[in-house]
Amino acid sequence: MFYFENDNIQYEVRYDKESETIEYIKRYKKMSKSIERFRELTMLDGTSGFESEISRYLEENLSKYADEIKFDNLGGIYAIKKSKKRMLKQL
Repeated sequence: MFYFENDNIQYEVRYDKESETIEYIKRYKKMSKSIERFRELTMLDGTSGFESEISRYLEENLSKYADEIKFDNLGGIYAIKKSKKRMLKQL
């Protein structure tokens, strides 16, 4: 078994000696990043009432994409992306 990469795709090549066949398994890097992020999130301690570790993680990762990060009194986190056009609503 060996691996090679091409742009956003990672290939795994397996050779089966008994059937003498070669199997190519294609993995998309974006998918593996999603799985990695899911793994990181599930490893964080977020017991009810003590979600500060998750809030910090979200703040760090959302700040790249949002213009403003806000927290409410209950610990909810809001990432605000402002429009460059005047009359459009904020998301």
